[in-house]
This record gives sequence, C-alpha cells and structure tokens, in this order.
Amino acid sequence: MDNPQFNPLMPQSNDRVLCFQIDRPISAAGYEQNFLPRVREVIARHGGLRLLIYYKNYCGWEEAAAQMDFEASFQFREKVVKLALVNPPGKEALQKKIKQHYMSGELRFFSMENLDMALDWIKE
Repeated sequence: MDNPQFNPLMPQSNDRVLCFQIDRPISAAGYEQNFLPRVREVIARHGGLRLLIYYKNYCGWEEAAAQMDFEASFQFREKVVKLALVNPPGKEALQKKIKQHYMSGELRFFSMENLDMALDWIKE
C-alpha cells in the first residue's frame, strides 16, 4: 500500500489510529488502494475509527476520489469515534462541518501549530 504517489500514512499511526499527511492531490487510486483498505482494517479490528488528517500541502481532489469520500462518509458514519483535521483549507473544513451532523463521533479542528495536541487528542 505504500506508494510514493499516494498521501502517506504518518509514523504516529498505530493499530487503532490512522494519521494521514495530505501533501499531494487526493487521487481515486490513492483513496481506493491506500486510504479505504486501512480504514476498513481498523474498523474490523476495533469496531471504530480514530482518524487524523494533516493538510500539510493540500492540492485538491480528483473528482472520482471526492465521490468515493462522499459515499464512504455515509458508509462509515457510525464508526467514526474521533476525527481530527489539522490545518484544513476552508472548503474542506466546511464540508466536514456539514458531515458532522450525521457522523457519530467527535470532530475537532486544529491549527498546524497544534499538530502535537491533535495527535494527543486522537489517541485518547
């Protein structure tokens, strides 16, 4: 699953927490082959998902990846325990605020300077 074309899993990830760094475009292949399998694996193991997304250098979405994300948001809405967004661009923050209304878990936003605080929170 590690592919230099995909957004990388951060080293702070562990058995029950996924931390992704967004520093290239979010592609359909990356979403389908890298992100979704990891999400499904954590949910299968623990029954819920703790996810941190660090927008280090946001470059946008491929349309097909955005559609997959929309569908996955509904599929996994009751499995999200915590979602931390670090340095999200305005449009991404707004979309996640809207999705929060049908998501079962907690959503928090953090500035880039508070990445360590976000990592601590997501692992609690």
